[in-house]
Amino acid sequence: AVANVIGGSYGAGLRSAAERVQAHSMVRAGDTAGAARVACASVASARAGANRTLLVEALVSCAIVARSSPDDMVRAEEEMARCEQAHGPAEGSALADVPAAHLPSTHTAPDLSNEGRVEMPTGVERAWLCLHYSRAAVGICDTAVAATAAGGSPVDDAHIPSLDSQASARSNLARFLVESGLDPARGVALLREAAALRRRLLAERPNRLHARRVLAIALSNLGAALARV
Repeated sequence: AVANVIGGSYGAGLRSAAERVQAHSMVRAGDTAGAARVACASVASARAGANRTLLVEALVSCAIVARSSPDDMVRAEEEMARCEQAHGPAEGSALADVPAAHLPSTHTAPDLSNEGRVEMPTGVERAWLCLHYSRAAVGICDTAVAATAAGGSPVDDAHIPSLDSQASARSNLARFLVESGLDPARGVALLREAAALRRRLLAERPNRLHARRVLAIALSNLGAALARV
């Protein structure tokens, strides 16, 4: 409700974050069908908010829901596609609704209309849907980091995913690769990268408890994966 009152890209971003938290809660409560619909909505809201950090985090949420129930996730995506066909895709960043004083003079919103779109598998391949979402999230991170390094993109959370979301995307993909046995070595490499990103986050925010906690979790995950392989 607050997001709708705020409107514009800020409101869409807030709505995406709220929907993501709601999807996680619904998964824990066992409502995977509802979680799938809300996770899809979170992705659409992130695109409307023109924010890659939120888009990556929303895709990670979709991967988590797909791990629990790929069939529900496919149905939710199909429902979202029908809605877009009927009413058009979510608009890009509505920056006109944001007070000019809140935006840098050089700010340009990224076009996310086609980023992170996952082709829905059929039949037994639906079991791999979690992998598709996870790879999409990591791919967005890698592409954005490369573009920024080349000087072709501004350095902000809208254009380049935050260190936190980059680490989460890698950890999520790694978990699937290790637990499924698909590519444990690649999974361990991703967990090492995630831990390195968490260390960078802690170096930037040495007094923040969250940075210490997520680094500890990243190292624990890495240790568990190494023990398995």
